[in-house]
Amino acid sequence: MNSVIVDPANYKRVWVAADVGVYQTVDLGSSWTSFSSGLPNAMAVDLLFHRQDRMLICGTRNRGAWVMSVP
Repeated sequence: MNSVIVDPANYKRVWVAADVGVYQTVDLGSSWTSFSSGLPNAMAVDLLFHRQDRMLICGTRNRGAWVMSVP
């Protein structure tokens, strides 16, 4: 994993940036699902969470930064 972010509003929700996309858990890591809808097929290298707008920002290798809305 290249980066890890914990949702400040829900400690059970965690995102990780992996070599192929972003993954999310909502149960402290018992199960994981892809959170890469709309991301290019590229290495996710960094994550940043914008608390006020509830946006997850993903920096990729050679494909720019992508913003995903978090419900």
